[in-house]
Amino acid sequence: MSKRAPVTCQSWFLDPQCLLVPGEWSYQAADPLVVTLEVSFASGSVTRRWSWSRSLLAEAFLAPSGEGDVHLYRSALGRLVVRLSSADGDVQLSCLTDPVWEFLLDTVEVCPPCRGGRCCPCGQCVLVRRALDIELAGILRGAVS
Repeated sequence: MSKRAPVTCQSWFLDPQCLLVPGEWSYQAADPLVVTLEVSFASGSVTRRWSWSRSLLAEAFLAPSGEGDVHLYRSALGRLVVRLSSADGDVQLSCLTDPVWEFLLDTVEVCPPCRGGRCCPCGQCVLVRRALDIELAGILRGAVS
């Protein structure tokens, strides 16, 4: 992956009626604080795009996050729930967490966690802490067996 290439991730979401809805997460290093989710409704005839901070998405892996038009949290089933509001209405979708987590890790490769709008290696960022927690858990599982 190029250091400045856009990062994308295709996701299939479930809506409250259990219909599959295609979506795409995207990230551009040119706007290092933002992730975007584009969702296609009604068999692709209606597309909506929401953008919010990358750290807000990362925080959802630890605890519910978001105020206003964007709310993110992990469900009891381990899915990522995305509740979004717009002038056109509200929507609640859920998707598998692993691909979204991998997407976040890929964004860190392109641009390490940001502080003050500039790319820098910030060891206090939730993305870095979560990645280290996952790696440590894997090491400990290997040591136990």
